[in-house]
Amino acid sequence: ALLSEKELTGVQFGVLMALMRMEKEGPEEISQRALEERTRVSHATMTEILKRLEKKGFLRMEQSRRDRRFKCIQAAQKAYRLKDELARLQDEEGLSYAEARAQMLNPDNLHVMNGCYIEPFAATMPALSYLQFQRIGYFNVDPDSTPDHPVFNRTVGLKS
Repeated sequence: ALLSEKELTGVQFGVLMALMRMEKEGPEEISQRALEERTRVSHATMTEILKRLEKKGFLRMEQSRRDRRFKCIQAAQKAYRLKDELARLQDEEGLSYAEARAQMLNPDNLHVMNGCYIEPFAATMPALSYLQFQRIGYFNVDPDSTPDHPVFNRTVGLKS
């Protein structure tokens, strides 16, 4: 799958797509905070995602011209080429956006871990809340999660 070849997770790809949509909408400078609000990703998680995307050459972070305390984020040409590949799959293969994106995802992206233990409070957190599982990574609560059957989605894994 294309994203696994590029060593991108589905969440990283989602952040890139949101960034490119924001650039198209026209804000002169896009801040990390604006991207966090658009994607509903926590500050700590977004910081790690942006570091990894910058290291892989998918985006650039530069000091803001309006406020030197902040950095503005810009998608690199490498990100736009990935978006073009998604559009090609949609056009040439006649796929919907969701189908094209699914073809780009790593087939091993879904990894279910059964028999895990969590603190009781975590099972009752609202959907899309963020938390960190020690030595594993950052997760958010899946919208399908229930107190009797909690489901968490890893957004950023920690280096092992």
